[in-house]
Amino acid sequence: TERYADYLSAGMSTFVTLFRPEVIIIGGGISHAGQILLDLLNEKLLENTFAANEIGVPRVVIAGLGNDAGLIGAAYLGLHGI
Repeated sequence: TERYADYLSAGMSTFVTLFRPEVIIIGGGISHAGQILLDLLNEKLLENTFAANEIGVPRVVIAGLGNDAGLIGAAYLGLHGI
């Protein structure tokens, strides 16, 4: 889990440096990892983000819909013809 958090936080840190989001929401299968992964990601994101103390680092949280977000979104699009 720690190696996975290292790789994921490395990618997230680039995203944070470029776009400076207020929060990073993860969903899908990764959301099943729970609080252990969230704690690691929040810690490693702070370590890996360039100028983290100056630009701030967003919290990483789990999406409220978890792994069902894609399915619900597809159903919505299907129902509304978008």
